[in-house]
Amino acid sequence: MKILCFTQFYIPDIGGMQISNSLIVEGLCMRNAEVELHLFGRSEKPKVKDNLKIYNHKFLPLGLFGHIRTLFFVNSYAKKFKPDLILFLDESIIRALGMSPIKLNFNCK
Repeated sequence: MKILCFTQFYIPDIGGMQISNSLIVEGLCMRNAEVELHLFGRSEKPKVKDNLKIYNHKFLPLGLFGHIRTLFFVNSYAKKFKPDLILFLDESIIRALGMSPIKLNFNCK
């Protein structure tokens, strides 16, 4: 199974959301899912596992410009990766997609 994840909060930064997001991603990797994780903001690059690819992006998905950029960003990576599931681990990314007047069809769950 191919899973595409987006989040702004992830370990090695410490906090409740960072820990829960990392546990979710590690659990998916333990189930032999191919996971591609996209981190937004200033997160440091965590340890990479065999079936986990991590990409850091310096912009934040906040504000009108950030929402529009996030919308096109998620759409382009969904077309490239062709996931079975897209997992949004952060409410700011969901808000960016929810504020869009454009209906996107990712062809996955």
